Amino acid sequence: MVLKQPQGIKNSDKKRHSYFKEFLKLVSYNCHEAELDSSPDPSQRIKDSDKYRNSNNSKYCAGVSYKKNVRSYYVIEKGDKRKTRERLLAAACEMFARDGFHNARVADICSLAGANVASVNYYFTNKTTLYIETWKYAFQQFEEPAFSNNAKGTPEAILKKYIHAIMKDFTAKGRMGYFSRLYLMELARPTGLIQDTWRELIEPRRQKLHHIIRKIMGKNADNEKVLLCELSIINQCRTLLTIKHSDLEYLLNKKFNPDLIRSLADHIAEFSLAGIKAIGNFNE
Repeated sequence: MVLKQPQGIKNSDKKRHSYFKEFLKLVSYNCHEAELDSSPDPSQRIKDSDKYRNSNNSKYCAGVSYKKNVRSYYVIEKGDKRKTRERLLAAACEMFARDGFHNARVADICSLAGANVASVNYYFTNKTTLYIETWKYAFQQFEEPAFSNNAKGTPEAILKKYIHAIMKDFTAKGRMGYFSRLYLMELARPTGLIQDTWRELIEPRRQKLHHIIRKIMGKNADNEKVLLCELSIINQCRTLLTIKHSDLEYLLNKKFNPDLIRSLADHIAEFSLAGIKAIGNFNE
C-alpha cells in the first residue's frame, strides 16, 4: 500500500517538513504497511511511531519516503532482518545478472524479495552498495573444500579437485551460479564499480592455486611462470562460459551433461599438470 501525504500536512510547514525528513533514513523491515488515518493528527501518529521505533520491545517502526515529489508515510511491523537482507541479495543476484546494474530496478528487486521498496536504503544505503554486496553474497554461494587451505591430498590431486570445483561453479544453476552470471554481465556491460571488490574476493583462491602450482613445478618455480600457468588453467575452465553449450556439443561430438563437464575437467587437469611439470623441468 502506498500512502500519499495525509491531509493537514502542508509543504510550507517547515518544522514538520524537517521532522519528516529524518524518516528518510528509515526504511522498512519485511513488513506490512499500516494505513495512517488523517485523524488524529498524522504528524502525531508518526511521532508516536517514532517511540515504537526506539523501543526494543515494539513490533513497529515508522518511516517516510518520496517518489515523484509525493511524500509517503508508513508504519511497519518488524520482521527478521537477516532473512530480509538475504532475500534482497538473492533477488538482486537474479535482477543484476539478468538486466545488468544500470537496467535493474530497485523496485523490481524489492518486489521479487517480498520486501518494502525502502528496504534497500535501510540495509545497503543505495543501489551501488547493494550491487557490491550482491557480488560478495554470490561469491559466498560456491564455497568448495578444494578452495580451502585445509584441502588434503597430493598437489596433483588437489589441483584436479580445484579444477573440478571451478567447472562445477561455472555450470551451476540457482544460487551457486549467481557469481558466474554476474561476472558475465559485468563483462558485457562494465560498470567500473566492482573491480576492487572482485580482486579482494578472488585473491585468497588465487593464492591457493599459486601454492599448488609451485609445489608441482618445484621449489625453483619462477613467479611469472606460476602466474602464466594460473591464467592458462582459469581460461581453459572459462570455456564453459565463453562457448555456447550447443557449440561445445558440436565441437566435442558429445551431449552437454555432467559427464561431459567431468570429462572436460579431467582433460584440463591432465593437460595443465603435464604443462606445469614440463615448465618446472625446463626451469631446472
